[in-house]
Amino acid sequence: MLSQALARSLEKILQADPDVLLLAEPLQGAKLGLVFPEWGLELTFIPSQEKFSILPLLETPDILITGKIVDFLTLMRDSSATPAKTGILIQGNIRLLPSYQTFFKRWNFDLGHVISKTLGQAAALRLSTPLEKIFQKFQSCFHELKLDLKESVQEEQRLLVPHAELEDFYQELRMLQLRVDRLQDRCMIQESYKR
Repeated sequence: MLSQALARSLEKILQADPDVLLLAEPLQGAKLGLVFPEWGLELTFIPSQEKFSILPLLETPDILITGKIVDFLTLMRDSSATPAKTGILIQGNIRLLPSYQTFFKRWNFDLGHVISKTLGQAAALRLSTPLEKIFQKFQSCFHELKLDLKESVQEEQRLLVPHAELEDFYQELRMLQLRVDRLQDRCMIQESYKR
């Protein structure tokens, strides 16, 4: 249900952009499937010469991306991001990934144009500036959150004990346990001689 509603909304946004077909030209016929399990979303992007369709995931796409939305956005917008760094699972024709990355990096829809097509010119004039500010604030917050998360992960990694060092510690504990067991055995033997 959510996938259908989101697919319709995204398709309207894409179709409202007059440049989207030109931008998606290198992707003609290359279906992209997106699965975001935490939201229960499954979508298929289907670019063609006539229109750019978005449907719920119905069949096997040419490339299927599964993971978290934030990881997908990072993968599509950050040129240094790789699937291994983001935790994204990719199946199918991975050679299509750079083309879709280029599409999502270059696609900047005109929010005012989208609003005017759906709600009218008057509503577009009143809503586009505040909504663009909110959108910019969201992008800024997302970027800050990503930097904070990266810094936190680096700090946590710095505090973690390396695996080899931990194994050495466990080995020393096992050796200490053996020595304690032997000492207990000796004490018991000496006690038995004293009797």
